[in-house]
Amino acid sequence: MKKTLSLLIILITTTVYTQETNVQLNTNDNTSSFNVTKNSGTSVLKVDGSGKLTGDGSGLSNVKPLANYVGGNQNFQITANYGFYDNVREVSITVPGSGIVLATTAGTCDWESKNWDLVLMSIIGSHEGDPNSSWSTENIFYSYMTIVTDYNCPDSSDQYTSFSAHRGFTLHSGGTYKFILWANKYSSSAKVELKDVNLSVMYFPTGGTSASAMASVSPKVTMPAQERVEGSVDGISPPPKLKKISHLIERDEKIEKLENEMSELKKQMQQLILDRRKD
Repeated sequence: MKKTLSLLIILITTTVYTQETNVQLNTNDNTSSFNVTKNSGTSVLKVDGSGKLTGDGSGLSNVKPLANYVGGNQNFQITANYGFYDNVREVSITVPGSGIVLATTAGTCDWESKNWDLVLMSIIGSHEGDPNSSWSTENIFYSYMTIVTDYNCPDSSDQYTSFSAHRGFTLHSGGTYKFILWANKYSSSAKVELKDVNLSVMYFPTGGTSASAMASVSPKVTMPAQERVEGSVDGISPPPKLKKISHLIERDEKIEKLENEMSELKKQMQQLILDRRKD
């Protein structure tokens, strides 16, 4: 049995006086429904006995997905070394209530230095903080990090590597949120430029702003806290030993050479002292 728009008018009138009115359908499945239609007969909102909501939803502004993006021509020289972070690109979105945001980014790394180089990057929401000033935000950086490498390019001629990364965010309330792509170059000797970075965000509501609205979101899994290992690429694994950066290898070789020369001079001085005593 279907109830028409006239029933809705009665419902609104009754609500003014009683503050709450229930519309009881005849069945608990889709054989009965409450239907609101336009004058043309087109269904705007329809709820059946199973709880299914149909219609075009055009009047329900809080259930519309939203999106925003930034991109286009860009040449961003990475200057931040390990432990520091550059704001490469950012995009904002204003949402009406709780929901999920999917953030995606893509671009190109232009490698301009020799040997083994890396770029570490991560998408972080402004509501999570700044990795340059917060340890907890820095831990988030490493938890969702993407690593891009030049595959040990043997020369300094331009070499290009494409990259992409994405991350999901759960928002518990409406407001304006900013999402930032942070990045650094692992080695101070590395020279790398990020080109034409695109950053997009898409918002999907989860049913309103009440506590029950988050029921459709999978529970967040909290991993045990791990102390970040200094010098590690991913923040957890031991620092690389076999892939030393060229300028560090050169420095170690010079130190070793000087130590050997000093040891030899010490022996010669000791021998001269002994010879002098004999005389």
